[in-house]
Amino acid sequence: MDSPQIILIMDKKFKFCPTCGNLLCLKCASTKGGAGGEEWVRKCKACPYVQPILSKHRYPAYISQEGEGEELDIVESSKADEYRQRTEALCPRCTHKEAFFYQMQTRSADEPMTTFYECCNKQTVISRAKECFFSKRSVFSSPSSSVLQSSPPTAAAASLSSRKMENCNGLSAAGDHPHSFITSITSSNLSSASAQGANIINSGGLIATPDGHPDAQNDSAISKIYEIKGRHCDKPVAICVSEINQIYQWGKVLVPRALLEDLLPGPVTLVFERQPLLNPGLNPNTQLIGIRIPNHQFIRSLAEAHGGPVALTSANFSNCPSTLAVEEFKEMWPYLNAVFDGGRLSSCEKSEAAARAGSTVIDLSSQGHFKIIREGTAYSECVEVLRDKYHLSEVMK
Repeated sequence: MDSPQIILIMDKKFKFCPTCGNLLCLKCASTKGGAGGEEWVRKCKACPYVQPILSKHRYPAYISQEGEGEELDIVESSKADEYRQRTEALCPRCTHKEAFFYQMQTRSADEPMTTFYECCNKQTVISRAKECFFSKRSVFSSPSSSVLQSSPPTAAAASLSSRKMENCNGLSAAGDHPHSFITSITSSNLSSASAQGANIINSGGLIATPDGHPDAQNDSAISKIYEIKGRHCDKPVAICVSEINQIYQWGKVLVPRALLEDLLPGPVTLVFERQPLLNPGLNPNTQLIGIRIPNHQFIRSLAEAHGGPVALTSANFSNCPSTLAVEEFKEMWPYLNAVFDGGRLSSCEKSEAAARAGSTVIDLSSQGHFKIIREGTAYSECVEVLRDKYHLSEVMK
């Protein structure tokens, strides 16, 4: 069964039926006894598709099943109302009056709070979500696919198959792989594969490599990441560069160059205050940027061929385990322009659990201090370098 299509619009998550493309609505499936409460599902009104709700989000928002026809409602948890306030100002999205807004605290109490607006005009929200879905769906569907209308499951399966074939036929494989749009990276095709990947990135496409990479300066490519992964717009995305000199172009570095050389390349993300040249559409809600130089020759060659920063994110849906092999994110293949297979990422030196932990993320934006944001795979080695060799003070969480 395919995963639901995901659209992020106005800081809300809308999901669409993978069978017929209609909006999935919230419906109470059953009532548990005791403290468990009610069980809810997302259900399609046009076909029998049902998706259980497995996890709750901090600000959950769903389309309600109540009512007939288009009489839909946006249902939110009572917890969300504690953070939401009404303003008489016009909605910055559609100029509708009485927009709601959330305020969230940033890194410290000394910094201004971040404000997120949402429109109180529910039909406008739903209409914009459908328009966004139609635009996104048409890129991957065959011309005969029906969008936002009921269609039999067999037609949906054919549509998904045609989307995969469309991607496959549009790309040539530099390596030998059972799937023609997947390129196996070898020492002999490193240069040609890097050039192929850079061409896709330069045209605004998405690719999967041993780390995922679109153009960090391309707003459209960044939006695709959030849509495909179902990632909340508050969660920042790191960038990748090919050499240490480029770090200074995108981040305000307050530590010695020798420290950077001790940690990079490797499974480490260093966080700095961003430079003005960096795309303002990338992580617009923070002044910080995470920068990586992965310990993988193909990725560095790709970044060098691209000539600018490339955005990094794991090849998995949001809140799902990290993947170590291309077969583990098959559900994403139809939405990618190419996949570059460097083999399984786990190694004999580290356990699979450690390999899935991701890079160690370190905040170096404060002079003389460091803060571990995520321990990741290189925690102990990084702390030894930062604290013992360069005598930086650790800021505890």
